[in-house]
Amino acid sequence: MPIAAPQTAMIRFLTATAAALAVLLAACGGGGDDATPTPTPTPTPSPTPGISGSPTPVPPETAYRFVYREYGATQDIFWRVVPSDPAQREQLAAIPHREGHGIVASISPDGRMLAYLSLPEEARSELSSQAEAHVLDLKTGTTRLLTGGVDYTFRPLWSPDGVLLFLRRLAGPEILSADVSILYTRIEREPLEGEPTPTPTPTPTPTPAADQTPAPSPTPEDPIKTILKAKYSQVQSFIPIGFSDDKRSLYFVQVTGGLQGATLVGAYAPATTESIEKEATPTPDPNATPPPPPDPNAPPTPSPTPNAKFIVTLTEQTAEDFALSPDTRKVSFSASGLIEGQFVNEAFVADLITSAVTPVPADGLPAGDRLGPVWHPDSGRIAVGLLPADGHAGAVALVTLAGGPPQFMPQPAAGFDVPRAWAPDATFLAVTNWSGGSLANRGDPSLDLVAPTGLRVRIAQGPGYGTADATVGWFVPS
Repeated sequence: MPIAAPQTAMIRFLTATAAALAVLLAACGGGGDDATPTPTPTPTPSPTPGISGSPTPVPPETAYRFVYREYGATQDIFWRVVPSDPAQREQLAAIPHREGHGIVASISPDGRMLAYLSLPEEARSELSSQAEAHVLDLKTGTTRLLTGGVDYTFRPLWSPDGVLLFLRRLAGPEILSADVSILYTRIEREPLEGEPTPTPTPTPTPTPAADQTPAPSPTPEDPIKTILKAKYSQVQSFIPIGFSDDKRSLYFVQVTGGLQGATLVGAYAPATTESIEKEATPTPDPNATPPPPPDPNAPPTPSPTPNAKFIVTLTEQTAEDFALSPDTRKVSFSASGLIEGQFVNEAFVADLITSAVTPVPADGLPAGDRLGPVWHPDSGRIAVGLLPADGHAGAVALVTLAGGPPQFMPQPAAGFDVPRAWAPDATFLAVTNWSGGSLANRGDPSLDLVAPTGLRVRIAQGPGYGTADATVGWFVPS
């Protein structure tokens, strides 16, 4: 039935009034709980990674550059990037590798030499200890093969002066009789243009007498030196973690096998260039008593070697993520623990001075897993990743070991962060961001840099950025 004219006018008046009221409410930010917001169009992802969040905080000033690995199916590229602007990046190296098995690399402290492991085609698996160790001079572009038969799962470790390179090996016909060992080799550098060429020290050759047979030429010295060695049945793994402040000792983690398994921290010396050279040519003491001859009936020397000593037992169970604090006085690690009837990853700190082992303080943190403990440069705080909780993404918490409320780093848009490496000046923390909601459903990874000031920068994303090997480290360009 048609509507009468007066009713039509009234309907038009009410409709206009309702429209005006809606405009007024929208301008005031109201509208009620049942209002349907206007959908926001989804922006097209930019192919160039950039800064997330709006408004953008002012980036902190830093001289450090972040170095990361871009994984490819048959070649990895290493980039050096300005942390606040990932578009400003410089390619350091492009290294081919066996399909599906990326490069494991470590840069020397001076930023010049890139030591890396690659898996040859004939290697049986990543766990077969058949990787090859190389070193690439980033200044000259020359690459040298150092040795083969090394452990692909252990990232090479440089000595503080960048002269010695430490590697791990597991070798033997059968696993229980195999030798677990730590080796090192000296890395020589070619002089750059304008640098003086070092003059080799000549070795005098004795002149034989007329009636004597010339002495045979000396056997070349093996450049690979073994410092720690044990049977796998006794020691499942040696893990070098850094150097002591005594300028001569290497700290290592030993995972003991057998019926009395334990994870311990020990120190080995000499393990630095200066201490090795000094102890190789000791000054003779004319008043010293000569050592007694070895006892042929004495039992074999137990692990570790006489040059090593144990410092503290970390745990009697499986542990991982070992890291030495910047002040070289503490070791962090993670281990599984039973809390409120559930197994979760806990973060711990061991004091190498007092031998105390304590959990990272949990005050102000939600219950649940602690991911990848990473030392802050001040050695008094430690960063732990948290899983999503209560509808919020999992940010990184910066926990003060002495107690007090934690500081939370910039929160990701989704998923959770696993901390990887602080810049030495504490301006940025490199993290792996996972888009999923749990360790069982991680989702897709990306490599981000977060600053305590609130800035968050996405460096790269893709399947190759989910491992710790994607983060190479922080360096000041030479």
